[in-house]
Formats: sequence, structure tokens, C-alpha cells
Amino acid sequence: MPERQKYEDKERTRIDIVKVGEKWVQKEITETVSERVYEEVDLYNEDDEIIGKHTVPVMESYEEE
Repeated sequence: MPERQKYEDKERTRIDIVKVGEKWVQKEITETVSERVYEEVDLYNEDDEIIGKHTVPVMESYEEE
């Protein structure tokens, strides 16, 4: 089954602790990441013929701390 995906660039900001010289410093780091927005899959009828496309949105997921 062929599958297509759409990506969107988003900026994310995170706080990181890094050692600078002899001191530990809190730094704010902003990075651009590509996230999937949706997946597009072929839609078939009962005779196994492609009759169109179906778009499935991708839900955001978060890690537990």
C-alpha cells in the first residue's frame, strides 16, 4: 500500500544545562524540527481497485517525565 506523508517545520525551544568553563549554565536552545502532519493512504473498494485517497491526521505525542 503506497503511503505519502506531509511534514511541517516547527521551532522548538528547550532548556539545557551545560558546563561552560568551571560553571554550569542554563541555556535556552531553539531548534527547527520536521514533524509529520498527516499520512495519505490509498482507499480501495471491494474489488481491490483504488478509488481515492484517505488522509489520516497524525496525533501529537508527549513523553512522560
